[in-house]
Formats: sequence, C-alpha cells, structure tokens
Amino acid sequence: MCMHRELRSYWVLFISFFIVSNSIFGIRRLPTTLLRPPRLTIVIVVDAFGYHYVQKLLPYFNYGLKTLLDKGVVYTNAYWPHGTPSTGPGHAGLNTGVYGKDSGIVCNSWLDGQGNKVECDDDTSQEAAVFGPNGFYKYGKSPKNIMSAGVSDSLALQSQPCAKTKVFSISLKSRAAIGTVGKDKKNQPFWFDPATGLMTSSKYYFDALPQWLVKFNKTSNMSKLKTFKWNLLYPADSEYYCFEGIRDNGSARSDIIMIESEVAVASSKSGLYALFEKTPMANQLLFDCAKACIKANLGCNRDDRILLWISLSPLDKLAHVYGPESMAVIDLIYQLDCQLQGFIHFVDKYVKRSDVLYVLTADHGMGPISERLDTQGYPAHRDDSHLVEKKIGQEIESKTGKSIQAYIKTPNVYFSSDFDLLTHDQQQETLKIAKAILLDQASIKNVWTYQELDTLNFDLSQIESFFKNQRYPGRSGKLIVQTAPFGQLTKYKGGTTHEGPYEVNTHVPLIVYRHQFFEHKVVNTKVSMLQLANTLAQILHIPKPSASTSTILPGILPAEQDFIL
Repeated sequence: MCMHRELRSYWVLFISFFIVSNSIFGIRRLPTTLLRPPRLTIVIVVDAFGYHYVQKLLPYFNYGLKTLLDKGVVYTNAYWPHGTPSTGPGHAGLNTGVYGKDSGIVCNSWLDGQGNKVECDDDTSQEAAVFGPNGFYKYGKSPKNIMSAGVSDSLALQSQPCAKTKVFSISLKSRAAIGTVGKDKKNQPFWFDPATGLMTSSKYYFDALPQWLVKFNKTSNMSKLKTFKWNLLYPADSEYYCFEGIRDNGSARSDIIMIESEVAVASSKSGLYALFEKTPMANQLLFDCAKACIKANLGCNRDDRILLWISLSPLDKLAHVYGPESMAVIDLIYQLDCQLQGFIHFVDKYVKRSDVLYVLTADHGMGPISERLDTQGYPAHRDDSHLVEKKIGQEIESKTGKSIQAYIKTPNVYFSSDFDLLTHDQQQETLKIAKAILLDQASIKNVWTYQELDTLNFDLSQIESFFKNQRYPGRSGKLIVQTAPFGQLTKYKGGTTHEGPYEVNTHVPLIVYRHQFFEHKVVNTKVSMLQLANTLAQILHIPKPSASTSTILPGILPAEQDFIL
C-alpha cells in the first residue's frame, strides 16, 4: 500500500477522534484547511455574461441558473479590474489570479515590432502545431505568452500515483481553453475547430488526441450539419420576451435572422461554422464534450481529483453582432439555463453531490449598441478606428515629413516600425500629434503614453488604475486609450463591444456552490475576480498561483466551518 493510503488511514483516525470529541465535548467545527477537497471541480465561464443579465432575467430563470443562484454562495459585486475586459485577459486572470502586467496577457491580440498581429495564444513552433483533419495545421497554439503559473498548474503538480489530478478545459476559443489550463503539459485543453466542426488541441499538450475525444468527434456528426433551426425556448409572445427593444435589429452587424428560421451553416462569410458558433446548439456541443470528458476520466478512486473548465462562448459571439438586449441573446441565455440543469443532473449520476464544486462566472460583460443609446438621449458615439488611423498618419506626415502609420487595437495604439528610427524628440512630437487627434474623438475620454502611466498614481479602485495594471512591455501600444462610457472606437459599422472599464463590461456574476459546504449565502461585498484563483487553491488544498497576491474571497472560507464527512 502506498504512503498516501497510510496517511489517509491516519486521517480517518483523526476524523473519528474529532467526531467522538464532538459528541463528548460539544466541539462543532474544524478549520477550513481540514475540509476534504472536492473530487470534481467545474468552473463554468459564460463568455460576455454581464451581471446585468442576472438583474434583468432572474425572475425568468427556471433551471440550472436558478439552481446555482438559489443554492450557492452568490457574489453580487464581483468585478474585473481590467481597462479593456476581454476573453484572453479574463481567462488568464481566472487561472493565474494576476493582472496583465504579470500574466503578460494584456489583450486577445497585439502587434509585434514588425506590425504583425499576434494572438495571445499563438506559437509558431512545430511543437505547438494544432491538430487538423489530416495531421497538423501550419499554425500553432500554446501558453508560451502566459508569463505566470496558475491554479491549474498547481493542481497538476500535486498529482501522485495513488491520487491523480487532472485538468481539462473545453471551449469554442483556443485562447479560453489554453488560458485556463495554463503551462503544464499534462493539462488538457480542447477547443472548436471552425474549419472542421471538430474539437481539437495542440501538439504542445498531446502527441495524439485522446481516444475519448476522437470518439466524441465521430459521434457529434458536425460534418453532416448543413442547416439548423433555432426554436425559442418559450412562446414568442410570452412574458419571457417582453422587454423594451428586444425585437430591434437596427445597427446590428448582420441582417441574418437567427431564430425561428432555417439557416444554412455555410451562409456566413466569416467561416463555415461561424453562425453555428452563435447558437444554443454550440453551447450544447460543449456541454456534451464535457460529459464525455467526465465519463472517460473520472475513475473510482475517491482521492483522484479533476478540475474541469467549461468556457461557453456563443453568448459573446452573438451579442457582438446583435447587441446584448436582442431577442436571440435573451433566448440563448434561457436555453443555457435549461442546458445547465441537464448538465448538473448528468454530474449527479457520476459523483456524489457533496463531492462536486461548481463555480459559475464570466470573463467580461458586454456594452449596448451605441446607436441605440444615442436614440434614447445618451451621449453615445461610434468612431471608425480605420479613419482615425488614416487621419493620424496624414497629420504626422504633414507636420513632421515622416511616413508613420498608426494601428489601433483598443486600448492600444501601435505605430509602424519606422517610429523606432525617429529621434527622441521626433517620437515625442509624433505621440503628441496622435494624442491630440485621439482626444478629439467623441468616443475617447483619456489617452496616455505607456511611460505616462508609470508616473501616475491611482487608487486601485479607480478605473484608470486598470489600464496601468494591464500593460506589458513589447505587447502594449505606445499610446493607451480609455474610451468614454458610451463610446466605441472600432472598425465595425454595427454591433457592439466590451472595450471600456465600465459597469456593463466589468461587473459579472460569481457563484460558488458545493452541496453542504458552500451554499445559501449572498455576499454583497465588492470583490475582484482575481481572488478566485487563490480561493480555488485554498479549497483544493494546493499551493496558490506563484505570482498572485490576492486575498481569498470573503464569505466562503471563514476561519472555521462546519465539518462534514
């Protein structure tokens, strides 16, 4: 028998002594650090699920969301401390518990010194090639750009022959899957390949895709999907859809009607499965993949532990195009409510309820469409980033004689490589010209140089501090912009985004639930989403992420807690 088994015997003796002491001496509590960690931890990240949806739709939740909100520890004031909340920084933050200045993931993508776009999970090495239908693609994905370890890495390092730990992540987006599993090569991220409709991964983590995933891809029948029909969960004329502007499709990025009609999978210019990725069916595919993962990997050993991240991206993809208040978005959330209940019922069949920890949250929220706000009297404005780039370039050439191109990827403004050939004074003059033009846009509130943010002192509660903490050398721009509360600086003519440090973008749901352990509590204290990683580490009895200094979430891990076998 291995040493772990012997230690567990001593553990049982200690617990037995404590229970006897409880009856004799009236002792009722054990320190939190002695609570048995869950066998299965499931973190569900609903991409773009702002807290305003909970406030708006709470009376209409009937299934899984209602279950977690009714039974769990609910944080009503959980916020992302990000100047530009987005998928990459959000998922990396959930895992590492640190700001972008430490994780290195400042945005979904940035520009390198030659002006080339770099996705936050890009890796050009052959060792990181992505699995394709006939071998590997020419591009690669890995956690190379993540500069801090995370809770997933900590758990992977705790694996022992007699008590194995495994970390999985399932998502539509590679950056979400990789951001949450982190750097350890034993961890297993999977994401949706929009070219084939199959779940895939990277050679960085695998020599070959696991057989359970190969089997799942064969049975999902995505290759046979030619059309789909999205039926509403409830009657169209019912109270579930009785909201102002819910049927207003003006200023959307697309005129395709997604609901109550037969839609061809290949009818999108953005990719074969781009429309499918915006539907409840895509969420169901991810839940089904998660079920297959649990069935294949959860053994009978009670000391084995699994951490499973499920990142649901359809809401984000849909809301960007049609706005957060559209009928399709509202119904997608209702469908998610129902799908989540089915997933919870599935888990109940495989794991004792008190052995499962659920976390539900989001990586960011989503702002309303500017044009719709404008018609309601708000000072909302959309500026075309391409036109602003052109104007900056023309003004620089007019005043300095230098041909320097600006590139805007909010909040960062980059310049072509010729900028680095300028003298210091010429660079300062160039930045001054660009700042003046940017500040002249109605969508912009503040503009700083990278160095200016170093000299400014903000309280951590000030949203300006979010931009200071979301910078990384070589990845952030020469200039950093803060959009106005109702402004958008974007290349898109319609739809919306989540590029500002404001309530609708940074305030997200956070629910932690474990039957008989963490339940039936509402915490109104304002918390940072960066606290979740260290809280998970505490619950799982593993070392905290190496660079995180965040405190544990309040209200969930008191000094003492009722002990339950």
